[in-house]
Amino acid sequence: MKKFWNLFLAAIILCGTAAVLTACGGDDDDNTQPKGATFQKVRVIYSMVVSSPILSEFRVNSYFTDSNGSQMETVEKANWEKTVEFDASKMPKTFEMYYALAPKNREPGATATAQGEALIKYVMQVQIINSDGTIATSREVHDAYMHDAFSSNTVLAEFAKDANSCKHLTISVTKDGTF
Repeated sequence: MKKFWNLFLAAIILCGTAAVLTACGGDDDDNTQPKGATFQKVRVIYSMVVSSPILSEFRVNSYFTDSNGSQMETVEKANWEKTVEFDASKMPKTFEMYYALAPKNREPGATATAQGEALIKYVMQVQIINSDGTIATSREVHDAYMHDAFSSNTVLAEFAKDANSCKHLTISVTKDGTF
């Protein structure tokens, strides 16, 4: 009788293990393209959020990659966004984004007149677009610069020098549309 129970218990464990292993996912590749869809283009979305003390004291320039190479736009509003698309035939390519501050008051030792939180958040999202318009995959990188003691004691040139040591965001796309 003991042998029967041991065999019965072994059969239950074997069946349970087979059911668990069968249910533990598959070999689907999440990075595959739908049938008939091919890599058509890359969409890059650049965005920045800039606090009002920064906008009032500094000229904020955003540098980013577009079809002509590196471009610059002056950020004049708290929320800035730029979308650029590239044909798949232009790959491989590395996309980059960074910013630079320049004090509006260029007098030596000039201090801030605005007060409050100083925030610069910048984001770059790269999307791989299929021929059927679907997004095959996407990747995002971001960084932020925050200084919560922005006051009348803040020397603008020193603040800009520190803030301009920001990280350059980069994402590379291969000729077959992978990162």
